[in-house]
Amino acid sequence: MNNKIVRLRAENIKRLSAVEITPEGNVVVIGGQNAQGKSSVLDSIMYALAGARSIPSRPVRDGADKGIISLDLGDITVTRSFTAAGNSYIQVENADGYTAKSPQQLLDKLTGALCFDPLEFSRKDKKAQLAVLKELLGLDFTEEDKKRKELYDARTLTNKQIAQLKTKLADHAEDPGAPTERVSVKSLLEDLEAARGINRDNEGKRALLNALQIRIKEKEQGVLNLQWQIEALQRDLEQLYRQRHEQDVIINGLTWADEKGIQHNIAQAEEINNRVDAQRQRGLILDDLKELEASAVVLTEKITKIDRDKAEAVASKPFPMEGLSFNEEGVLYQGIPLDQASSAEQLRVSVAMGFALHPQLKVLLIRDGSLLDNDNLALIADMAAKEDGQIWIERVGEGQECQVIIEDGHVKGKVSAEEPEPAEAA
Repeated sequence: MNNKIVRLRAENIKRLSAVEITPEGNVVVIGGQNAQGKSSVLDSIMYALAGARSIPSRPVRDGADKGIISLDLGDITVTRSFTAAGNSYIQVENADGYTAKSPQQLLDKLTGALCFDPLEFSRKDKKAQLAVLKELLGLDFTEEDKKRKELYDARTLTNKQIAQLKTKLADHAEDPGAPTERVSVKSLLEDLEAARGINRDNEGKRALLNALQIRIKEKEQGVLNLQWQIEALQRDLEQLYRQRHEQDVIINGLTWADEKGIQHNIAQAEEINNRVDAQRQRGLILDDLKELEASAVVLTEKITKIDRDKAEAVASKPFPMEGLSFNEEGVLYQGIPLDQASSAEQLRVSVAMGFALHPQLKVLLIRDGSLLDNDNLALIADMAAKEDGQIWIERVGEGQECQVIIEDGHVKGKVSAEEPEPAEAA
């Protein structure tokens, strides 16, 4: 079918009284002063094609009983009428006189998101532009992005835990010579008490020996002094000799406990135990670190797979123009963010997006045409010609670039000027 508007007729629509426009070429610049009906021309196209979602509560010109819009698209004619009460009626008829049973559904399939304003797209924020491009390409990464964020957050937490463990690990220096088992201070204290008991017993035995020595001396002195007691004392002396000999044998066979060595071990036990505990803690940290690092690798692999699958999905889609792409932040052109591209590049991308969104009816509406200089108008004309599309531009003024001048709701006249020359490729 024809992909442009062949003829527009509007009566009593907003500020328009009676307007009929047969556009020539790919760019239709509607000129005129403010409040004369320029916007109403573009609104008429919207009302006719987009239907209820675009029609205001009072589309009919003040003072009129009814209004009508007729759009000839070549193969079909769209007629929408309005009453002053706000009722709307639509009819879609083909060249053979066949009337569509579901006219608005037919138009919705034909127009999609009509009518796309390239300047409006260029003013959208990054996320909104990205959403439009993804919708155009048929790419919905909602679930993938949700899963990727979950994995990314999990990996971020894991890496944070890894950093914390590494910090802890730095406080537990490796001690190759550290013992592997803790020393029981309790056991050492028990050994010390036992050693002290043995030594106290030994001291008692040695004290007994000393006492015997004293008694022997006393007896020997008694022998000297008391000869008459010699026999009795001799017997006592012999008995004492025997006892001394027995005790001397016992003393010579005693084994003395090393109290100082045990006390030294007790003093060293805390240091040893600290070293053992430090190495055990270091081992636990290393085990946790290895586990978390392995988990981080798995998470990274999953994120990489999601990114790879998304990249493959993106690569399989035909973009509206060469050099257009996107990342998680927004739309890119020639590898840089669109908002950092030149105004001409942004306009070129926006127009390409507009035509791509309307493959069957390539009609775009630009309401802020006064913002476009001659170079931009020439660029738009070039792209419209290459796409064999049609761009309607509203512009304040009556300059040479205007094809149609609207004054007081009527077509004042047409400016006999050629369309802007196509711009050189940027």
